[in-house]
Amino acid sequence: MFHVTTSFDLGGTQTQIKHLCTATTGRYEHHAAEMFPELNYLFRQGVAVAPARYVTGGPLKRLIGRLIVNRNRRGFHLVQIAKLVRDFRIERPGVVVGWGHEMCVTTFVAAAIARVPRIVFCIRTVNPAFGWVEPTFAALLLKAFRRMTPLVNKTVVNSTFLRDDHGRWVGMDLGEIAVCANGIATQTLPAERRQEARTRVRAQYGIAADAVVITNVGRFYPEKGQLSLVKANGLLLQRPLAKPVVWILCGDGPTLPGVQAAATDQGMSNMIFTGRTAAVQDILAASDIFVMPSDFEGMPNALMEAMAATLPCVSTTRSGARDVARDGIDALYYEPGDAGALARHLEGLIVDPATARALAASAAARVAEFSVPRFVGTFEAILDEVTSTPGRDT
Repeated sequence: MFHVTTSFDLGGTQTQIKHLCTATTGRYEHHAAEMFPELNYLFRQGVAVAPARYVTGGPLKRLIGRLIVNRNRRGFHLVQIAKLVRDFRIERPGVVVGWGHEMCVTTFVAAAIARVPRIVFCIRTVNPAFGWVEPTFAALLLKAFRRMTPLVNKTVVNSTFLRDDHGRWVGMDLGEIAVCANGIATQTLPAERRQEARTRVRAQYGIAADAVVITNVGRFYPEKGQLSLVKANGLLLQRPLAKPVVWILCGDGPTLPGVQAAATDQGMSNMIFTGRTAAVQDILAASDIFVMPSDFEGMPNALMEAMAATLPCVSTTRSGARDVARDGIDALYYEPGDAGALARHLEGLIVDPATARALAASAAARVAEFSVPRFVGTFEAILDEVTSTPGRDT
């Protein structure tokens, strides 16, 4: 199996591919390639495509190889296809898996050229008409998917929310779309280690022991909704709460400066921005509530990890999280952008600790069902179906 993604940095998609590639219980051999490591969603620096793999052969092949090394950027689709064709011809996979809308298109074209027998699409977010690309490109993607889908061996999504959305967008029978929920490492910090981390992180950021800490972890992109957290904070600050409220917002991305400026302009000294951090588990241990304010989420790993850390969670409704956390039992939900509803949920959890504890305990028990072995087993069962059918002639 050969998986194609944008780049191997922190992210939900990459985490799931890593689970497959490192699984000790899996029945398939999984390999993966990142399309453009030097320019990715989380702005990792100092990583590039290896020239030795691509700048080989005759003059034309070496010219294409140099383009792959020097022009491998978002939007350079022909270069990306050339890169993948070379990868596929070297690796000779029996199945290729494209992860994400753009990568599915690139993977499909390259696999057809390289005559890979079987192709699988993994869809990880809502359809492009939601605005995460400009409208002209969204229309091109729709045309491409409607042409490609009948020729693809399987389409896989990670939630029923995405199954329904993708089916409507492409015009597919929902029964033709496989659902494979994300898997997370469900083990948490031991109680003693968690208390140590809680004390240390609060001291690091100057947070009082009795403060209620509300946390969000995610990329700072327009659809991730962090600006609505500033609005909800403004509403909470107007209410007579018995305990101080502090926010810890973890992550990096293009909208971070704007969210920081919005908080600063309103004098919100209770909002802490950590930037990109590897100390997520420690920060969750220091927290009391987790919020996922995204306009849309396929299935948010960050929320699942917060559930495993025994935190009460609040999420928007337009999310695959609903497959994991049941409304009012394992999490609380509100409509995207409704800062008032979010503030009311948060106030309720703050003033009623017993309800917050019950929600958190139920969440931890529920998310334990979504383990990495379960994810690997479900994904490979789908591959069993794919490989049981004849592949294209090679």
